[in-house]
Amino acid sequence: MHVELESNDRILLCTDGLTDMVGDELISDMLSEDNLQTACDALLDLALEAGGKDNITLVIGKIIAA
Repeated sequence: MHVELESNDRILLCTDGLTDMVGDELISDMLSEDNLQTACDALLDLALEAGGKDNITLVIGKIIAA
């Protein structure tokens, strides 16, 4: 699958430790946060608060126009 990325799009790379504990809609909402570090911290906190049953790793990248 190929996806065309545009300026300001965000890419989330994460383990199932996040996606098993936090729903897709909430993850999507958090990705709209202006500050990517704040979004990462909030997603990590949400996964831990939900039980954190597995390792939780996540990185958010933002596409910047050249």
